[in-house]
Amino acid sequence: MKKRPSIAHRPRVLHVTSALDPGGIETWLGRLLAIPEGRPLVEGVAVLSPREGLLAPYFRECGVPIHCVPPSRNPLRFVLDLASMLRQTGPWDVVHSHVYRRSALVHLASILARIPVRVTHSHNTRGQETASHSPLRGLLALGATWWINAISHVRISCSLDAAVSLFHRGALNDRDLLCMPCGMDIDGFLRSAEPPVSRSSLRIPWGATVIGHVGRFMPQKNHEFLLRAAAEAIRENPRLHLLLVGDGPLRGEMEALASSLGIEGNVSFTGNRLDVPSLMRHAMDCFFLPSLWEGLGIVALEAQALGLPCLLSDAVPMEANRLPHRNRVFPLSASPRDAARALLSLADSTTLSRVGLPDPHQFLYSINDNADALEQAYGRALSGRARRGPFTLPEGDLPTQLPECEEVTPWK
Repeated sequence: MKKRPSIAHRPRVLHVTSALDPGGIETWLGRLLAIPEGRPLVEGVAVLSPREGLLAPYFRECGVPIHCVPPSRNPLRFVLDLASMLRQTGPWDVVHSHVYRRSALVHLASILARIPVRVTHSHNTRGQETASHSPLRGLLALGATWWINAISHVRISCSLDAAVSLFHRGALNDRDLLCMPCGMDIDGFLRSAEPPVSRSSLRIPWGATVIGHVGRFMPQKNHEFLLRAAAEAIRENPRLHLLLVGDGPLRGEMEALASSLGIEGNVSFTGNRLDVPSLMRHAMDCFFLPSLWEGLGIVALEAQALGLPCLLSDAVPMEANRLPHRNRVFPLSASPRDAARALLSLADSTTLSRVGLPDPHQFLYSINDNADALEQAYGRALSGRARRGPFTLPEGDLPTQLPECEEVTPWK
């Protein structure tokens, strides 16, 4: 590994996210804590939720304090509460916000708390607030985008699509944009997948071909389409079984849909699990991610690391399709029947074999490189060389981690 640059003052960094439940952002922060290079870069976590989340005990074991700041219907009240927390728990050198357009309010609070450096990290290609198409919300979104660009010292995205979504298309030409796909502790992840999982404990029949999915039950993950496509595929091949890992507000509705489609016996709902790598290795044969939008799609990278061929919607960024010769991509305009044909093709193909797979180190992103890039970005911002006004360029380039990706295999 290359020698890491030293900085005179190691910054105290507070990360701002939602509840620490299993999810892309939270998993990535946990992986930073798992390596020596990343541990000093997560000095605290502010959770914009009344509850800490399932992963909170791990963060506390790592010595990371967690500060809950529940959201408020009154934006001013929320900003003042967050600023008060920042002052009471500081001093902080960097506030690193992971909450999409809510970062505008987070950074207003950090200004009130006199925190020197503001970092905005885009992990998605769409926010929950965009579900409403009202003109007022559109204007608020434009204002938040302008404000974030104006006051952020460092802007980071997990993919090119995520950069365009939160910042603006012109941001791709800005030298201060750090495009950094979320990395993995590859060896640690592979070790975490070793403990066996019994398929029978998950109500999976012997000899079934298991289609897996990991994701929160919310509109983004497109569970209704997933179930309808699976139902079409199961009618053709009753040996198929669907394993759905996760929880969320739509879970009850999706359980009812599975029953109405007549496939409840072919679907296992596990709820939130902390052994997802083991489930992928021992209980899944392929992976289905039909998301309506994704910033990157970390679970798709995890599935590929463990040898699972994937069926991805074309809304999943190309940076997540690391093995296109094994994966399939389908357009969101496709019908459930069309997606079912792709599922059947994937389940019946030789790509299910895990023999002869490339070493995951050859196609996955490294959490160590993420830590190195973050340290450089924080250090540069603290040294006063980062951007200070809207849409101005710094001296030189920030580090970037965007390995070339193979061309995406078209859907057939």
